[in-house]
Amino acid sequence: MDYPNKYYTAYAKKYCIYVDLETLNVKNDFEYNELLTQHVLVSARYIVHATDTLCKTDESDPYHDKSEMFIDKDPQVVLNKLLFTLTTLTTELTIEIMRKETIDEKSLTEEDNARLQAQTNCFVCHNEFKDYKDKHKHHDHSKEKNNVVAYACQRCNQQMTDTQRQGIPIFFHNGAKYDWKIILKGIGEFISNLIIRKFCYIPLERYDLP
Repeated sequence: MDYPNKYYTAYAKKYCIYVDLETLNVKNDFEYNELLTQHVLVSARYIVHATDTLCKTDESDPYHDKSEMFIDKDPQVVLNKLLFTLTTLTTELTIEIMRKETIDEKSLTEEDNARLQAQTNCFVCHNEFKDYKDKHKHHDHSKEKNNVVAYACQRCNQQMTDTQRQGIPIFFHNGAKYDWKIILKGIGEFISNLIIRKFCYIPLERYDLP
């Protein structure tokens, strides 16, 4: 069965974060069974990947390849540093992607205009435009200059909403095996140790990497 094109998702995330936790497998303190072991967190690292509106790696983005490692003898200290940094970083990235710059027509060169005029298919779904009313000039809202991307069809253009843009996916390597267990075990202490007077929470969605 061929699914209709309406199921195509038009907007890709500008940023995503990859996180990897390193652990040691040590013996538990259970007296009745010295063979029982557990994973103890020793270090954590994250790295940011940035893409442009055409879903290609954007090495010019200042946040691309931003990375930091946390090491400590106390597993909770490692986790606290990681979660605090991710909270701050995702706030910064959200502000960046939710900027609403207007379209910059003045920066278009003759070559750019010629390319746009010659475009007959939507740059997202690649379907041919129905008519001139179906062509909508798409621009990167997070950039002030040189932000015109290409023409999108009406359907794809309407899908590129603020709802699609917001949110920073965080992928945890080996999350299904033990990373999520470590995070869920220590997140309560992390939140209780936050020295703030306003309500704060970290929305977590599960994205596992093999």
